[in-house]
Amino acid sequence: MFGLFNRKKKQLEQMASNICTMLNVIFWPLRKMNDDDLPSGFETDKFLLGYIYGVIVAGGFVYGLKKPVDKGMLTVSVFEMFFPSIGMDIASNCTTWANENNEGFCNGMDLGMDESSIVYKAMMTGDENAVKNTVGALQSLEKHLHENYDKAP
Repeated sequence: MFGLFNRKKKQLEQMASNICTMLNVIFWPLRKMNDDDLPSGFETDKFLLGYIYGVIVAGGFVYGLKKPVDKGMLTVSVFEMFFPSIGMDIASNCTTWANENNEGFCNGMDLGMDESSIVYKAMMTGDENAVKNTVGALQSLEKHLHENYDKAP
């Protein structure tokens, strides 16, 4: 029983790591400007958190997650990787904003799902060139970061 749980937990952690890697490619320049931290304001930016949530949701579909508990664990894992001390709270806030149809959050979520699906589809082909061709696919995220965070600290 515990072996199955541990195996599932490791699979979810690997999925979360893959999602974070995809997003960190975009976040890296900002981390570099902020001593390897995400800029202040990320943890309350509803569009940004919605976008990340959308990437997680799309990833859950791609990875074939069906159980709500697995989807929830993936969501918490990703947010804890980005925001170690408050990841659980952010995941909870995201669920609330999604249920409330918060406009900024839902706009980010929809774009995150749509744009990341291009990357996930390329990853599923196993073709390295297809993945390389997805550079710039997360364009709404890049635009948002440039407009709101692309300034030296």
